[in-house]
Amino acid sequence: MKRPSHTWLAFGVVALVAMLSLGWLTRAVLRLDDAQRVAAVDAEREERIRLALWRMDSALALLVADENARAPEEFASFYHPARAWSASHAGLAPGSVLLPSPLLATPSTNVRLHFEFFPGHDLSSPEVPPPQLRELALAQGQPAPRGTENLDKLGALLGPTAAKGGRCEELVAAARSTDDATTRPGVGSPNLWSNGSAGQQIAGNGYDLGQSELLARAQNVQNAQQGRSAYANNRVAIPEGQPSRPRDAMAVELKVGRMSPVWLAGELFLVRRVDDGTAAGRRFQGVWIDWPALRGSLVESIRDLVPDAELLPAMSVADASAERHLAALPVRLVPGLVPGSPWTAWSPLRLALVAAWIGIVVAILAIGGLLRGALDLSERRAEFVSAVTHELRTPLTTFRLYSEMLADDMVPDPEQRRQYLGTLCAESNRLGHLVENVLAYARLERGSARNRRERVPLGVLVERVLPRLGDRARAAGLELQVDADPTILATEVDVDVGVVEQILFNLVDNAAKYATAGNGERKLHIEALPERGKWALLRVRDHGQGIGADVEGRLFEPFHRSAEKAAGSAPGVGLGLALCRNLSRSLGGDLRHDRGVRDGAAFVLSLPRAA
Repeated sequence: MKRPSHTWLAFGVVALVAMLSLGWLTRAVLRLDDAQRVAAVDAEREERIRLALWRMDSALALLVADENARAPEEFASFYHPARAWSASHAGLAPGSVLLPSPLLATPSTNVRLHFEFFPGHDLSSPEVPPPQLRELALAQGQPAPRGTENLDKLGALLGPTAAKGGRCEELVAAARSTDDATTRPGVGSPNLWSNGSAGQQIAGNGYDLGQSELLARAQNVQNAQQGRSAYANNRVAIPEGQPSRPRDAMAVELKVGRMSPVWLAGELFLVRRVDDGTAAGRRFQGVWIDWPALRGSLVESIRDLVPDAELLPAMSVADASAERHLAALPVRLVPGLVPGSPWTAWSPLRLALVAAWIGIVVAILAIGGLLRGALDLSERRAEFVSAVTHELRTPLTTFRLYSEMLADDMVPDPEQRRQYLGTLCAESNRLGHLVENVLAYARLERGSARNRRERVPLGVLVERVLPRLGDRARAAGLELQVDADPTILATEVDVDVGVVEQILFNLVDNAAKYATAGNGERKLHIEALPERGKWALLRVRDHGQGIGADVEGRLFEPFHRSAEKAAGSAPGVGLGLALCRNLSRSLGGDLRHDRGVRDGAAFVLSLPRAA
């Protein structure tokens, strides 16, 4: 038992090492796979956020570019071509022609109010005409002003003296200096709306839109100017009685700063400085952004990318420099929960690992099964060799002893000589039966056994095999008896008669060996049982000591008798019942132990009925 135990110990160590190695590899691969999947999810999340920022900046770039490209004179409800830089219409001659601002009739999207103020003057808006021009604007077909309410709210927000101090100073501080402003000709110059000027305004705001986008924006600005020119044909004459103080418009150049965003009291503004070089001509122009509406449109535009996104004001420099802030406005994006690709539990790598685990488990089980089969086969061979050695030793010893005695004329008595010759004949039959069983079992194992089937009634079959079976039973001192109903014996079976004879002879031989050791009735029965389905049944039954529970489990295993077991019981190598079962199954039937018989042992042979 030491050698098999060593073999199993070595196999267990190898299997354990293989499992531990695969387990370590699985853990490392799973950690790598998790890290890779997390990185992929993070990359997809960042890509969605980047696309959302790009989409919002693209929309805001156009809004800011539009306001940057807007002419300074458009921030007055009505303006004279030669006095667009002035704080009032004072000094214009009666009958002078004023041009209406496009903002008076067409307010911008997402903008609450356009406004401007001169230092020392109150706020004004192109959407709220001066009192002396409101009735005139309505009389000329202009729409009613819509910015009065917003202008009042802005004045309340900035303070009662908004233009002279208060929070307007914050707007003034936020407006960029005219040092980096764009120099523009005065009103009336033919180059005011040139493509180059518009392109400088757009690019100067910090948006790299590309040459094609610049040309498109410039064309839009030019189209807007054409619309303004057409709108300006509806001229409004200034009321008479105003003093006249003409000035040459072509001699003035304006420095227009860029729109700078600033948050004030929770509201978003764009402000810039406009300067004509004189103290009276400096002004500040601004745009009051409708932040709730703009925020709603921006969030809605990225709903497919980041459904839970929020836009928050960047009030400080730290907020503005944080990640995920917009380039066009001081606003930062809070993406919230960003949807990603569905998380699949069974990635290809995990499926490969499962397949590897299944493969190694199957391999270990298969190797274990093969190893067990090899060890069992080796053990059975050892038992067979020991049993056969013991089984052959007795008849060979008898052969040598009796043959030497007969050859040396040591047995002068004829009756004793005849007895010795009968013993030699019986031992030769015993050896022949042993060799026949071993060869038959070998043929079945190799699959080279061939059956010569024939259709024969069950009674005829029993009659053909009965003489040999009776001789074996009588040699053991048993009486062989056939118990069968004639109707059952008429059942035809499709079998090889020689194979059936070998099966029944082995069963009778076992009964002759073991049943004689008991004290029961010395009879041996061959019974034809009622048919069961497609089988005809024959039962061989004795009245011996029966089969113990300790041997019943290995009853049909080949070569399970060791030399010790063979020496302590009837002769045999433990092959008869295994051979009988294999032979019966080769015919399409079966052989089983009948546990219902308590008096002795009984075996039921199932034979296929003829169709």
